[in-house]
Amino acid sequence: MSITIPGGTTVVTRGECGLRAPRGRTAMSARDGSTIHYNGPKVNIARLLSNHELCYYFWRGTQNFHMDGRGWQDVAYTCGVCPHGVVFEGRWLHTRTAAQGTNTGNATSYAIYLFVGEGETPTADQMSAAWDVAAYLRARGGAGANIRPHRYWHSTACPGDNLTNWIAAGFNRPNGPINNTGDEVALTPEEHDLLVSIDQELKGVGEAFGAPRRPPLRELITLSINGGKRTRRILRAGLEHLGVPAKVLTDAAEAADKEND
Repeated sequence: MSITIPGGTTVVTRGECGLRAPRGRTAMSARDGSTIHYNGPKVNIARLLSNHELCYYFWRGTQNFHMDGRGWQDVAYTCGVCPHGVVFEGRWLHTRTAAQGTNTGNATSYAIYLFVGEGETPTADQMSAAWDVAAYLRARGGAGANIRPHRYWHSTACPGDNLTNWIAAGFNRPNGPINNTGDEVALTPEEHDLLVSIDQELKGVGEAFGAPRRPPLRELITLSINGGKRTRRILRAGLEHLGVPAKVLTDAAEAADKEND
C-alpha cells in the first residue's frame, strides 16, 4: 500500500510497484545528504504523463536493467520520482546506493532519481515531490542537509543542466501547500522540516493529537500566536495536508491560555 509523506506526495512501495527482491543489502548512514539524478537519454515525459501505469513499468524496467544488465544487487537508486509527482521506493531508507560513481558518494548520500532525460524539462509536480522526499530522507532516513547534483561526485552530465541549475539556485520547492484561499505557499526547508517533525509526532496518536502539552503542538501554538500572517497560513495548510483540522490550533491555544491563568 502506498504512503503519503508531508507535502502531500504519494510514495509507491516496492511491493505495490512489483519490484523484485534485492539480492542483498548494505546498510549506510547518509550523513552527507541526497544526490539528484536523471536518466540521461530522453524518457519521453509526454508519453509517461499520458498514462501513469507507464511509470510503474519504467521503474520496474530500471531495476531489471540494473540487476540483469549491470549485475547489481538492486535498482541503484534510493527512489525514483515520476513526472506525475509520485515517488517510487528503490533501495529506500538506510541502504547504501550504487548510483553516485564513488564509494564515498554511495556510502554517504541518498540517490533521488527523476524520470527525465537530457533536454527534457522536469514537471513542477516532479520537482516538488523530489523536494518532499529529500526532506523525508532528512527526517526519517538520517540524511544530512546537502543536496548535490550527481556531477558533484565525478565527471558526468547527470543530472543535466535543468536540475543542476535548480540545485544551484537553492533547491526551492516549486509547488507549495494549498491554503484555504487557493493560493500556493512556498515553504522554506525549515518550515517543511517542522511539518515533517509534527507528522512524526502525530502518527498513531489518534484522538490525543490535540493535547496541548504535546511538544509539536505547543510549538505550533507558539508559532501561530507569535508568527505573522504567512506563518499562520503555512501552519493551516500544513496541518490540512497532515489530515489535522486547522481548528486544533484555536482549541489548543485556548486550552494553553487557561493553563496560564
